Amino acid sequence: MQDDNRIIEFEIAGYNSQIFISVRNSYDMESIINQKQKFITTKEDKLNHGIGLENVRRTVKKYDGDMGISQENERFIVTINI
Repeated sequence: MQDDNRIIEFEIAGYNSQIFISVRNSYDMESIINQKQKFITTKEDKLNHGIGLENVRRTVKKYDGDMGISQENERFIVTINI
C-alpha cells in the first residue's frame, strides 16, 4: 500500500471493569486472506509476518475476553473487549 494511503486508528475506552479496544488499519485488499476469522499474510517472508493477530487472540482468550475481526471501507478492524 502506498504511504499516503496508510492509516492506523486506535480507540480505547474503559467502563466499570471492562476495557474496549478498537484498531482500524488500512490494508491492501490483496495482502491478507480470510479463512474463518483467521487471516493469513500473503507476504513472501511468512516466518516474520502474520503472527501478531494469533498472539493477540491467545492473550484475549486467556483473560476471558472477546475479539472480533472485520473489514470495512479498505480498513481492517480488530475489536477487543476484556
